[in-house]
Formats: sequence, C-alpha cells, structure tokens
Amino acid sequence: MGTSKQLLPVQGESLLHRAASTAVKASVGEVWVVLGSEAEKHLPEILDLPVNTIIHHEWQRGMGSSIKAALAHVAPRSYDAILFMVCDQPHVTPNHLANLINALNQQPSVSIVASAYGDSVGVPAVFRSSRFAELAQLSDEAGAKRVIEARPESTLKITFERGLCDLDTPEDYQRFLHSRMVKRD
Repeated sequence: MGTSKQLLPVQGESLLHRAASTAVKASVGEVWVVLGSEAEKHLPEILDLPVNTIIHHEWQRGMGSSIKAALAHVAPRSYDAILFMVCDQPHVTPNHLANLINALNQQPSVSIVASAYGDSVGVPAVFRSSRFAELAQLSDEAGAKRVIEARPESTLKITFERGLCDLDTPEDYQRFLHSRMVKRD
C-alpha cells in the first residue's frame, strides 16, 4: 500500500476509526481493537472511542496470529460469541453488524453468521464460543474464513454485497474514493 492502510482517510476519518466507531455504534458489546504494525501511530486514532486495545507484537505472522491474540485476551471474559471484522471494508455499517448478531441470537442451531459477498463468504462474521477452539487452532497465515468454510452446515450467510469492496491496494482505494458510494447506516 505504501502507507498505513489503517490511517487512510474516508469522509473525514481514518479507516481504523471508522471501523471501530462502526462497531461501537452497532452496540455489539465490548469492542476490542487489535493493533499490530505501527501501533503507536494507530492508537491515537481510537482514543476518543470506548474501545479496548490489544497490542499484537507478532502481527507480521499473519491474520491468524491476530485472531489468536484477540482470543487470548477475551477468552477469560467468557463471551458467548465474538464478532470479527477488519478495517479495510469501508462499507460495513452498524446495521450490518447488528444484523449478524441478531441472526445468531435468533438461530440457536447456527454457530457462525458470516457476510456473503460475490462468490465468497467471510468477515464481518460472528462466532459462538463453540467455535473459539477452532479459531485458536488457525495457522498464523489463515483468516477466519477458513473456519467459516470448514463449517458450512452450521453457518448462516447474510448478504453483504458491498463487502466486495476491500481496500488492499492503492488502486482499490482510488476506485473506492471515485465511486462516491460511501453510505453509513
């Protein structure tokens, strides 16, 4: 990307602040933010929000290592479920996050509620505690999608077509800025 993706501006706020404030506005419960590379630059971006932070010093090992760092910090709190999201999906809304959680609460036989976009399924996704051990066993390079795909029989998919917008490259970011389709619920 050439710069810190988390600090890229979107409608007057950084991607990191936008994601954390979206989670707070969704009233998902306690919000935890895992900070890795350049944590000292990123932490000031979210100091105004009621969030908890986890500094993950081994971030370079991959997404799975960040998931495991989050689980290690929140496991002692005995949560019934955890919602995972990333900061580079700028179209995530509080409404979408609330829909994921509500769907999980209304479907006791389901242990994962994931976002479906295009031909893919992934985060944001919420996992019941019965899936925490599987998440903790992810390889360091793997993301939560690996657990979602391994459990299709117990996964409910919620359509989120705007989840296709994922800002991984400078070109993705430029396309997003030019789309002028940013919408917040």
